[in-house]
Amino acid sequence: MKFELLPNEILCLCFQYLNILDIFYSFDQINNRFSKLIRTIRFQLNFENVQKTIFDKFCAKMKLNPEIQKQIYSLKLSNEDTCGQIDAFLSIFSLNQFSSLQSLTLYEIEKENIEKLKIILPLTSFHMICDKFQDNEIFDILPMFNLRTLSISSLHSIEKRINDTSNIINLTIHDCSLEHLLYHMFKYFPMLKYLNVEYITRKNRPIKNDNDDSIFNTYN
Repeated sequence: MKFELLPNEILCLCFQYLNILDIFYSFDQINNRFSKLIRTIRFQLNFENVQKTIFDKFCAKMKLNPEIQKQIYSLKLSNEDTCGQIDAFLSIFSLNQFSSLQSLTLYEIEKENIEKLKIILPLTSFHMICDKFQDNEIFDILPMFNLRTLSISSLHSIEKRINDTSNIINLTIHDCSLEHLLYHMFKYFPMLKYLNVEYITRKNRPIKNDNDDSIFNTYN
């Protein structure tokens, strides 16, 4: 059977295994059926390791076709080996235009990008990988009440919001001291089911508790 003769349900299952950039590039202009079909599916948009020409073309397509923005439930943006991709994207779009967005991943975000992130819809998943500056500034503006999955550089990234982490189920930390793991993790993440720590260190720095504006040490 020819691919184009498959029922829509089977086609949608096939599309789940393809990059959405390739889907639109390959199927958008084939015929009216495919153009309509690919605008009914929810998808992840991953711009990591994407060439600037492809990035620019798809952003232009989304700008001309705002309905595509509503299909995106997961978005990945990266400044790594790109010409300021995060700033370029946020200069074209505001994140509140992506009404179905549930997951956001930012690689090597610049400090200057944070101002444009002030309008963030409540997410269920947030991932941030940043080596260039302390990433705790972004958590001042991030709605956390719906968050279930979180990736951060260290516990100090969220020290100002440590009391808003009780709903986190899935947590990834780039580096964390053994003391913080033993004494703080389950106190502030009572719903935690999955934990991934990439590097465990012996170095320890107290974490600030905003409730009483005091510093609590490891062995309290």
